[in-house]
Amino acid sequence: DMVGDLRYSWKKLRKLAMDVNDNLSRLQVGFKRELIKEVKLFIVDVVNFRQDFESNGPMVPGVDPMEAVDRLKKFQQLFDVRKRKWINY
Repeated sequence: DMVGDLRYSWKKLRKLAMDVNDNLSRLQVGFKRELIKEVKLFIVDVVNFRQDFESNGPMVPGVDPMEAVDRLKKFQQLFDVRKRKWINY
């Protein structure tokens, strides 16, 4: 009797494992697609950030020192946001 119960439990467990595996496989496709989309957007954002930093950042010739400090703080905050995204991706 215990052998029969064990067989039944084993079949039930295998069925559950297969169902969970199928569900995870379906979910994986959506997550992967979303990750690829987000990474592409991130790359574009970083290119734009770099261009903005080079043209409006603290190293632009003729900017007075106080303005340069303010710009540096602004770009540091913007960079920190992108760094967090980089770590997550």
